[in-house]
Amino acid sequence: MTRKFVSAVFFMLCILTGLDAADNRILLIGDSITQGVRSSDDLGFRNDLYDSLSSVEYPFEMVGSSGSSPYFGHFKSGGRIGQFYRGPGGDGSFNVATSMDAFEPHVAVIHLGTNDAFFDPLMRPYCDSEGNLRSDTVAGKLAHLVQYLIRWADGTRGNSLRLIVVSRVIPNAKNPENIDLLNQEISLFIQDVQEGRVNGIPADMVKMVDQYSAFDQGAMFDSDGTHPNDEGYAHMGKVLFSALAQQPMLVRVLTRQIISGLPDSIPEDSLGLIITNGFGQPMPDVPVHFQKLWGSVTLSAESDTTDSTGLAYVTAFLGSEFDTSGVRTTFEAPLMAQAVPFWVYCRDWIEVRGSAVYHTDHTPLPMVHIMWEEQEVDLAFTDSTGEYSGQLSVYSDLTLHAEKEAENDSRAAGILSYDAALTARHAVGLDTLEGLFFTAADTDGDGVIRIDDAMRIARYAVGLEPGDSSRVGQWHFMPEKYAEGSVAKDLRNRNFTGVLIGDVHGGWTARSRLARGAGVMSMSWTTELNGDTLVTTLRLGGNPVYSCDFDLLYDSRHAQFLGFEDPGGGNMSWRWVRTGEGKMRGGMICVQGIRGEEDVLTIRWKLSGLVDPDIRITQCIVNATRLYDLACPFEYGGGVPLPEAPMLHQAYPNPFNDEVMVAFTLPERIRVHLRIYNLMGQHVITLSDEVKTRGAHVIRWDGRNRHGVRVSSGLYLIEMTAGRVRQVAKVEMIR
Repeated sequence: MTRKFVSAVFFMLCILTGLDAADNRILLIGDSITQGVRSSDDLGFRNDLYDSLSSVEYPFEMVGSSGSSPYFGHFKSGGRIGQFYRGPGGDGSFNVATSMDAFEPHVAVIHLGTNDAFFDPLMRPYCDSEGNLRSDTVAGKLAHLVQYLIRWADGTRGNSLRLIVVSRVIPNAKNPENIDLLNQEISLFIQDVQEGRVNGIPADMVKMVDQYSAFDQGAMFDSDGTHPNDEGYAHMGKVLFSALAQQPMLVRVLTRQIISGLPDSIPEDSLGLIITNGFGQPMPDVPVHFQKLWGSVTLSAESDTTDSTGLAYVTAFLGSEFDTSGVRTTFEAPLMAQAVPFWVYCRDWIEVRGSAVYHTDHTPLPMVHIMWEEQEVDLAFTDSTGEYSGQLSVYSDLTLHAEKEAENDSRAAGILSYDAALTARHAVGLDTLEGLFFTAADTDGDGVIRIDDAMRIARYAVGLEPGDSSRVGQWHFMPEKYAEGSVAKDLRNRNFTGVLIGDVHGGWTARSRLARGAGVMSMSWTTELNGDTLVTTLRLGGNPVYSCDFDLLYDSRHAQFLGFEDPGGGNMSWRWVRTGEGKMRGGMICVQGIRGEEDVLTIRWKLSGLVDPDIRITQCIVNATRLYDLACPFEYGGGVPLPEAPMLHQAYPNPFNDEVMVAFTLPERIRVHLRIYNLMGQHVITLSDEVKTRGAHVIRWDGRNRHGVRVSSGLYLIEMTAGRVRQVAKVEMIR
């Protein structure tokens, strides 16, 4: 039924509205000033007006036989009023009828009279003592032009025209007296029209815009004294926009235009709309008519008047038939669409709506499957706001439950060793978890929290498999289901609250907001070097510290991980997993908690090659506090004790085919001789013969001799002499 109904909507659109797509067409009528002569872009105020109307999303287009897209109009340089119409005082040599017939504008904007003020002796009056329009005065000809345009509003030539805007023309330095007289008469003419004293011109069809009073003749004129400069044209566009924007121009439908409900009911949505002007201000007291065109719907009223908020609406009453009704809404206001269609249909399906949120802070849960158990299908999915809606047949049995795919990444899920520590503290009676926090800690769903639950979470936190019976990373929802039985009405607020098993502290939503470097937490390294064995000890401080999670990174070319131990005598429980080359993830829990500072981890390394193995901790989280700023990179040349005598380390890579790095460490500033020999004892090249500072050094050999020639494959000896110390290492070249 829904597919059939949507097709009918498209078919009935034109029948209901009676409108074409090109609404609010504007025709600018004028001379060289409307054309934009002497402006830098040759568009004058047309460009400024276009941009201003577009900025308020006013649906319009400029039309006419003059100009270029999209700045059309009907204008002529040197144009005089009588050229724009055929009738008393007008020869129609540049007749506006050509544009009126071709484009059927809704708004006509006139700025004419500047050229007439130069050549015609009489500016006023616009009519004689009997009220007849004069044809021998400039103001009279302007009145005739307005009366001529009415033919496209009263059905004589058309009925598209809704508004005529007549401008008081801008000043003119060459003939200021005539311009002043003309503008005085234009004001009188518009006043008489609006008070109903001019025959043949409806009072609500004509509006005046004052381009004269605020025009700054000192700043806005071009040097010719007749045309505006860019500032003057911008001013004209602003004045005209302000006048148009005061009119009722925009209509916003308050509710959906397609409204539905169940038999013998009142739909939740009314048939309503809001009318505003171009500034977005509500337009009160606009009559709005609601007409049922077909169908069984009953309306609460046939008309309404917009209130102070611009709102008008009626209520629909549905009958017992599954049918569709068409309603057309019309309004008596210019410059906007004259009709808005509504479709009201009595439907044979139920709508179900609700939401899914996280239990700690009601963060929306996206991509939750809302399952219809009887049909074993997805009724709906929650969107990014956690909302969902779905449809099912009237009188269907309905049982709903929520599902969400399990989280496979502990980091993305926000599950930490801290969650394991909180679970363990409950298991041994040090803390108490209640409600959905208890549910999050009960990893096997048996209703009891044990140490086993904590261990499952601890394994998951570092990326290990938590075990066969574990639900860690899975979602649980409350209520578990909605059992509605046979449904014959729309269902609202079928809401679910989700909890992620294992996320005892609520990190699924809080992880991105974890405190960084909180003052109560600290971390530091201590190091000790024994030959090529490096011992690093991690110290944590806090009040208290129950857990720690971090990534351990190191350069595996120069350091081999030998193992770790708990220096705290078994008070802490650590778990490790290798996540890549030179990458490990570790997690620690301490149920009793660390107070003050304490060594928590000792790691042993075997060094080779480069002295600096680049050991460092990243992504460190102590309890639920992220210590980004306190991650401690380890630099060998810094805090690690130097050897008592110069030491030559194993070169790397070994064997090599392109280049090899020769590393050595000095306990003091000393001259170092570093030479390469072949197995016959022949000198190949000298890499160093200079004083070196204390600390670690690396020198590159590119496999060439002292003449720059690549050496052949084979074994070579690296000899280092520093003071009384002489050491030799072997390296193999493979080509």
